[in-house]
Amino acid sequence: MAVDRTSKFVHARLYKKANRDQAAAFLEDVVQQLPYRVHMVLTDNGAQFAKRRGTESYKPHRFDVVYREHDIEHRLTRPFHPWTNGQVERMNRILKDTMTRSCHYATLEELADHLKNYLWAYNSARPLRSLKGKTPIGFILKDGRMTRTGSIRIRTTTSRDQTSRRGASSSIYVSKRS
Repeated sequence: MAVDRTSKFVHARLYKKANRDQAAAFLEDVVQQLPYRVHMVLTDNGAQFAKRRGTESYKPHRFDVVYREHDIEHRLTRPFHPWTNGQVERMNRILKDTMTRSCHYATLEELADHLKNYLWAYNSARPLRSLKGKTPIGFILKDGRMTRTGSIRIRTTTSRDQTSRRGASSSIYVSKRS
């Protein structure tokens, strides 16, 4: 999951596993979605975002390659401090409350489809107080007009459930769900 700190735009994808390649692909996807440049990404210290201490090797981390390629600053939260990435943690809770506690899905495809529709509604129809009554897409586009098939570029983050003490998150926030 990624949350743009300025516009509150949320971008999320479902993956069976949270690994380096998927985290890097997700960051690429986020960079392509936002109509403006991503300057900084805040993530937790998950293995998909950063090398573990003592494991330095000649091969660069896949996530490092992507953020350097796009000239994005990568910051890490302090270990065991998920509140540092509070916007992602809050959005994780909203999604969990809205989707998984109230609905049951027969397949992952049903869940992915509901997630896509929910995020469309959240980003385009839910006015936010922090944006002075604008929706995230309205804030990004200024006039608020966008077609259902339209696309915008966005930043992302990954983080675990707030109840987890070993979460991961980022600023654009990139957040992993396990």
